[in-house]
Amino acid sequence: FGWIMTSFLARRRQDELRINHLNRVLVSIRNVNQLIVREHNSENLLKKACSLLTENRGYFSTWILILDDKGKVNFFTGSNLGDEENRLKTIAASGKLPLCARRALETPSVIAISEPSRDCPDCPALHGYNDHAAFCCQISHDNHVYGVMTATIARNSIDAAEERALFHEIAGDLGYALHSLEQEQRQKEMEHNLMQHQEWLATTLKSIGDAV
Repeated sequence: FGWIMTSFLARRRQDELRINHLNRVLVSIRNVNQLIVREHNSENLLKKACSLLTENRGYFSTWILILDDKGKVNFFTGSNLGDEENRLKTIAASGKLPLCARRALETPSVIAISEPSRDCPDCPALHGYNDHAAFCCQISHDNHVYGVMTATIARNSIDAAEERALFHEIAGDLGYALHSLEQEQRQKEMEHNLMQHQEWLATTLKSIGDAV
């Protein structure tokens, strides 16, 4: 009977830890969504999102790479990376993406890295994973891929379907936010160009009237 009770208590403890972690991730998602509503600068949005995702230990660390139209990295940010941050920045600047990022760019699905030393041996953040696993997912919206996001997580959570679904939701929310900010910027540019055209037209008509 003793070993049965011990096994039951151990399983119960694992379930409690899993539920607590899911709750922390849900809080992070809520905080990121609130950020999306009020932040209108894309770089600030991504920086603050990374911080929010690690703030309450929903994830141990996070980093995001954003690519330009030619596929080159034009922005990098992260949170809780420690000494690995400079290595990641150097790799990003060189244009050589880690294997996990290259894989994520090819599929909208979440890439689960249960054994970083095996699954992503060229990752510059490898030594910073410690005993953690990682998720990597593209940030995209409407078939437009903006970049990738990676977060470290406890190894015993890496195979849980709900954990993958939540991480995928975060990446999707950020993709939608970047798309919305792009549309907002284009609208501002159109309004600015229209205003300039109207000013030119008014000046031209006035010149014609003065000449007559």
